[in-house]
Amino acid sequence: MDRYSFQKAINEDVDEILILIQKRINWMDENNISQWNKTNYLKYYPKNYYEELVSKGQLYVVKYGNLNSVIGAFALLEQDKCWNDSSQSYYIHNLVTDIGVSGSS
Repeated sequence: MDRYSFQKAINEDVDEILILIQKRINWMDENNISQWNKTNYLKYYPKNYYEELVSKGQLYVVKYGNLNSVIGAFALLEQDKCWNDSSQSYYIHNLVTDIGVSGSS
């Protein structure tokens, strides 16, 4: 597990995150899964959305190895448009992982 690091994203990570999202969209197309690939995901969550999350300290990444490459990302938000309750909670949004990354040696 020491090959992985978990940290707040920086603006330089955003382009890598967008590449992961596009790879995942392509994977969905190849596997006949109707989700982000059918909802104009990148139109609703464009680059400036992720940059804003970075500026608010709400975007996190998982990086792998000495190359420090992003293999996963998510937003950690205190509000959710689907859950409107008064309890203090955190919600994971925009979760994406790289295709084919494994923790085994």
